[in-house]
Formats: sequence, C-alpha cells, structure tokens
Amino acid sequence: MTKQEKSKIIVAILAMEFTSLAMSAVSPALADIGEAFPEIPQMFMSMLSTMPALICMPVGIYSNQIAGRKAGFCTLARLAMLCMLIGGLAPVFCTNFYSILAWRILFGVGMGLIQPLGGTIIFMFFEKREAELQSSNDTIFNNIGAILFQLGGGILCASFGWSATFLIYILLVPSFLIIYFYMPEPDASGFVAEEQRRKKEQGRARYGWRVWKWCILYFVFCVLFYPLVTDSSVIILSNGYGTAAGVSVMLTLFTLGGVVGGYLFRYGDRLGNRIFPLIFLICAAGFGIILRAKGLVGMIAGAVVFGIGYGLFMAGIMIAAGYAVPQAIRPGVTARLLASAGLGEFLSSFIMAAAVKLFGCTYERFPFFISMVIYLLLAAGFFAAYLGKGNGSADDEIAA
Repeated sequence: MTKQEKSKIIVAILAMEFTSLAMSAVSPALADIGEAFPEIPQMFMSMLSTMPALICMPVGIYSNQIAGRKAGFCTLARLAMLCMLIGGLAPVFCTNFYSILAWRILFGVGMGLIQPLGGTIIFMFFEKREAELQSSNDTIFNNIGAILFQLGGGILCASFGWSATFLIYILLVPSFLIIYFYMPEPDASGFVAEEQRRKKEQGRARYGWRVWKWCILYFVFCVLFYPLVTDSSVIILSNGYGTAAGVSVMLTLFTLGGVVGGYLFRYGDRLGNRIFPLIFLICAAGFGIILRAKGLVGMIAGAVVFGIGYGLFMAGIMIAAGYAVPQAIRPGVTARLLASAGLGEFLSSFIMAAAVKLFGCTYERFPFFISMVIYLLLAAGFFAAYLGKGNGSADDEIAA
C-alpha cells in the first residue's frame, strides 16, 4: 500500500467511524416516541436504540469473515451505507411501532457490515503505533458523529415531533460519498496468502482467554453504560429537568467527553493495560455525579465526566485485545469485540430491569447506582491485578 493510498484509507476509515454511533440519534426521542405509542412497554421501547446493536453481532461477524477475502472492503462499505440511509430515513414515514422497529433492523444490518471494516483494515496494514494513533482518531470521530446525530435528533424531535428525529440520518450522505468516490480498495492478497499458509501449518486459530477476557469486559462495560442512553430521557422529562432538546444536549456533551477521552488516550498509551483502573474510576465518578444531580446541569456534568472514561475505554480496549494475539489472526478480534458490545447494549435494559426487580428498588436511577458500584469493583480488581504483576512493561501486559 502506497503512502497516498494509506492516506485515503485513513480518511475513509474516519468517514466510517463518523457513522458508528449513529444509532444513538434516537435516544433523545425515546420518551416522546413512548408517548406516541403508550401501549408499548418502556423495556421494549428501548429496543429502537438497542436493536441495531443486536443485529450488528451476527452481521458484523460475517462482514469480518468475508472482508478482503470473498468481498471487497469498498463493496461492503457501500452496501452498508445504503442500508443505513434507507433504514435510518424510512421511519419518518411510519405510523406503526413495529414498522419503525423493522427499519431499525435494516439500519442495524448496515451498521454490522461497516463497523468491523475499519478495525480489520488497521490490524491488516498498520503498525502498532500507527494503530494506537488511528484508534485515538477513530474514537474522536465516532464521538463527533454521535454529537451531531444526538444533538440534531433531539432538536428535530423537540421542534417538529418524534418522526422528524429520523431526518437526522441525512448526515450519512457525506460519509457515503467519501466511501463511494474516494476510498481505494486495499490489497489484502498478501495478508490472505499468509493467513492461508498459517492455517495449513498451524490449523484453525484459537483466540483463547487472552482475547475473550477483553470481550467479556466489553460486554460488561456496555451493560453498565447503556442506562445513560436508554434512561436519561425518562429521568430528565419525568423530573421536569428539561425536554428532548435537553436530553440531546446531555448526550451530546457526553460524547464530547468521549472526544476528549479519545484524544487523551494517545498520551496514556504507554501505560498499556494499567490505564484501565483509571478509566473505571472516571466512569464511576461520572455516574456518582448523575446520582446526586438535582437538575439538568448536574446530569450533564456527570455525563461529561463519564464520557471521558468512555472515550479512553473505547480506544484502549481495541488496542489491548488486538495486540494480545499474533498479526495473522488479529483482524478477527474486531468482530468479536463488536459482537460483545452489541450483546451488552441489547441486553442492558433487560439485565437492569431484572436487577431492579431482584432488589425491589423503584428508584429511577438505581441502574446508575449498580453501574457505579461495579465500575468501582472493576477499578479495584484491575489495580490489584497490576500490583500483583510487579513492574512488567505495559507492552508485556498487552502481549500477555
């Protein structure tokens, strides 16, 4: 790959990452959509936000398996953008909850096709330091995208009604044009040949605990994080803190915190996996602020603090998991991480509802309390683990 081709690939990856959190545009409107369809339980209403994440899992795994092998990266990216455009805009014209959910499924198919592509390309063609910087930039761009989608979706909902929320997916058009006209097809033939040679010599790759432990962590993180997406609108509206526009501002500033966290990761990468205790402490602090908040300003402050931890985590876990295995099997890590995240995002509402029922607590912010406690336990566990490892280098920990 020439330097010019790599530059174009980087731009295309950033265009893809800009769309990777586009499903969150619906989050500020969930309460308003719930009022339009009062017969639909809140747990199922949240599926408008979480269903795309669920569909991402099998589609993402399939996309990762065929990308650069049976199908070109450009072909998959273009098909993905078409699915997202159609599935994103079609609900504007729907009057039935289940038809909206069906279009969200198509949107999830597009997300599943495109999400693994950037990480797969990075692990195939980038050196470790290049990958760290690209992971930092990817986190910045997907949070910038989330800011625009969430803010625009909330403003459209508050100004013109819940159906207008989906008009925000017009913002997908620039990414589609960049991918269609500007993205070159990476030549993966050398990598594929090496992959086939390794399979003949060593048999089927086994990722083992060194990858699955990060997948489990990603799953847990998303279960704990998603109350911020699904419950914030209900808390803000039911307490009179603001409207859908206020929810949108909160989620927008949360993702702005994610931009900051993604940027800071490039300076904390030398810590290796030792950065995770700090990440979980930041996340716990953010949810602690939300628990104590008495108005929209307090909710926003907590969301911003949590967003910094979120941005650090998103950038850090991809590198930690990807570079825990040899390069020949590294691209497969992306799909496994995304599948774990999608499963966690989808199951979060159900798991939190079960926890609320188990403890018999009716406090609307109880899921945030559960998440805060578990984040603190994760911070303590990671810190204790690294104390037990002594003074090994960060790179050694990543390779372990």
